[in-house]
Amino acid sequence: MKKTMLLALSVAVLGLLLVGCTTESSSGGSSSSKEKGRAADFKIVKSEPANLFNGIKRKIYRVTVDPNITEGQARATIDKIIAERRKKEPGLSEMSIFLYGDKKHIGGPRTLAVADWAPSGEWGASMIKVAAGKKRSKSETSYDIHLPE
Repeated sequence: MKKTMLLALSVAVLGLLLVGCTTESSSGGSSSSKEKGRAADFKIVKSEPANLFNGIKRKIYRVTVDPNITEGQARATIDKIIAERRKKEPGLSEMSIFLYGDKKHIGGPRTLAVADWAPSGEWGASMIKVAAGKKRSKSETSYDIHLPE
């Protein structure tokens, strides 16, 4: 019952936090962005805090990339964003990254890929571990890539 109440509270807090978004720009990648497995050029359009209690620092990044990105490029780009953000913000507990092929789709359902970097690759796992009094497990990335045919 406590876990259910905690989860409901977390969802409510997340909704309130998403109201205060910030914009941040960055770019990366190589000139040969069509090469499989190489990070594509990208721009972080929005960086949204999704922090919780007990020092759990989470962020959501909304990123634009070439709409013709390959699956390998999407994974490499996500991995590059995670590595860069971890260096710039070493206290992050979890990240969620949304890749869009066009800035006008940001905030809508038309993503190219979504990834979560969190304990066991599950968004919200940090909160559950802390609430249960357990140590944080190693963070992993889970990918949901759905490119147009």
